[in-house]
Amino acid sequence: MKQIFQAAKAVLVCVFLLAAVALSAQERRYVQAYELNVIGKALPTGGVYQRFDPKPYGMNGLRGQQAEMSTGLAVCFKTDARSIGVRWKIGGFRSHTNMTPTVACGFDLYIKRDGHWVFAGSVGPGRLADQYEATLVRDMAEGEKECVVYLPTFDHLDEMELSVEEGAYIEPMDNPFRFKIVCKGSSITHGASASRPGAVWPARLCRELGLYCVNMGFSGNSKLQEDFARVLADMEMDAIVFDAFSNPSAEEIRARFDTFVDIIRQAHPDIPLIFLQTLRRDSGNFNETTRAYEAAKKAAAREVALRRAKVDKNLYFVEVDEWIGTDGYGSVDGIHPNDLGIDRMLRQVSPRVARILRKYGIK
Repeated sequence: MKQIFQAAKAVLVCVFLLAAVALSAQERRYVQAYELNVIGKALPTGGVYQRFDPKPYGMNGLRGQQAEMSTGLAVCFKTDARSIGVRWKIGGFRSHTNMTPTVACGFDLYIKRDGHWVFAGSVGPGRLADQYEATLVRDMAEGEKECVVYLPTFDHLDEMELSVEEGAYIEPMDNPFRFKIVCKGSSITHGASASRPGAVWPARLCRELGLYCVNMGFSGNSKLQEDFARVLADMEMDAIVFDAFSNPSAEEIRARFDTFVDIIRQAHPDIPLIFLQTLRRDSGNFNETTRAYEAAKKAAAREVALRRAKVDKNLYFVEVDEWIGTDGYGSVDGIHPNDLGIDRMLRQVSPRVARILRKYGIK
């Protein structure tokens, strides 16, 4: 008899929970994210949540897949809601040894307070599934909020809805960032080891300087290729900041740099092109082969950039010897900066980039 009673109790609990979930769903209002304001796309494309269409540029394989990721995209909106949730479908979540599920295929929310963008909440997939739903923030004070939600960096986002409680409004907000700065680079720019999408360095640079930064990071595949230069030539922008020397070898840097810049300069003859020196990798602390390979890359980068800067007054080379420190705590794997490493990097890079941009009235 006791077993029957416990079974009946368990059934009643399940029924109650299912009813509560159904009621909760009925009390939420869902809005397609694309009905708000999606920013961060490199070029117009039919895919709502992809950076650009790789097909016209002959990109296929992994680079084509990366072009269609939602890396660097964000949704801007205003709401008076006290809670904000997100429901989404992604293309193919898989684990990565050097990144969190949240940065790979999750979201984070920033809300403006006293003129500053303040972190409000983040969510990631807690399990393998076709569809996910989670609350970004709840129990907020009443009143209008200006919001930016950053999208997954290492996955294809198929569908996305934002939710607020019934009775609250949610509406598009104009892009709160000014000018347009393209950040082109490797997995460091793509965001491999940041904790969440809004912690990736182009997103942080965007919020800290108030500039509209477009993320063109391609993990492992940014090697000064001509097709990437053609994409950049087709984009409208006010400046480009390059993490251009992390992926190519010293030989590739010397062979490809001038042609890469030539293609961009044909379309953008006067905008500032700011090339950052690649970081020192802790993976070379004891591996002599890695240390020599990386030293050769840095020497080649310095050589080609400074030579070109002598004839191109709008090309800059920012020499940052220790992007992420030397104590070993600035990266996840001796290569990719974590949040601490990104913070250390930006403390050095942001002021130098800002000084250059101010010369062009970009501030």
